[in-house]
This record gives sequence, C-alpha cells and structure tokens, in this order.
Amino acid sequence: MNDKIRAVIIDDEETAIDNLCFELKKYPWISVEGIAYNGKAGIRLLEKERPDLLFLDVELPDMLGMDLAIKVHEQQNWDMHIVFYTAYNKYLIDALRSYAFDFLLKPVDAEELSVVLGRLQEEDN
Repeated sequence: MNDKIRAVIIDDEETAIDNLCFELKKYPWISVEGIAYNGKAGIRLLEKERPDLLFLDVELPDMLGMDLAIKVHEQQNWDMHIVFYTAYNKYLIDALRSYAFDFLLKPVDAEELSVVLGRLQEEDN
C-alpha cells in the first residue's frame, strides 16, 4: 500500500470520536481528513474530501447513518468503504444491508479495529 487511506468520521459523540481518533493514530497509513457531527454536515464533508474510508455512527442527530449511507451511495462516484459504529448491536443487519464494509461497537475495541483495518489492507492489495 503506497498511499495513505483517507478517512472521515461522522459522529455526534465527542468521546467516541476521540477514542476512535486515538486508536487510528496507531496506523500511520490512515489519515483522518475530517469530522462531522451530523448527517447534513457529513454529506458536505464527504463530497469535499471524497475519502477512501468512512466511520459512520448509526444514530445521528438529524438522520440515521443507514439513510446517509444510502443517500451517499446513490450520489458517490468514488470508491469508499463504510464502517458503521454504534453502541447498539441491534443495527447490525441494517448496517450491513446499507453498503457497510464492516461494523464496530462503541467504544471501539483496538483488536476489533485492527481486524477491520486488516481486511481493508487485504482488499486494497
């Protein structure tokens, strides 16, 4: 893998964002390009940054992450992997049906994140 993977986080929970950013710093080949705290701002950020990887909370203040994923998927013209993450595993099936690459529970577990990012590296090679 020659280039950094550009990531964006869309989540309204500051503690979860901080935790995820802390864990992602362990991976020098991932660069967090931006953070949005609601769906509307998230869509604008995605259009601007066109990231390779999106960490998307399932419950945002203005929409569900699944709805955002569907809307973005219909409009996007670049390759992007979506990792849903939430405190509620009841969303797993819906997330996987909404173009998810993977799914993490909050707080993000370092080992689980490593598995997801390992899958991402394998797919990019």
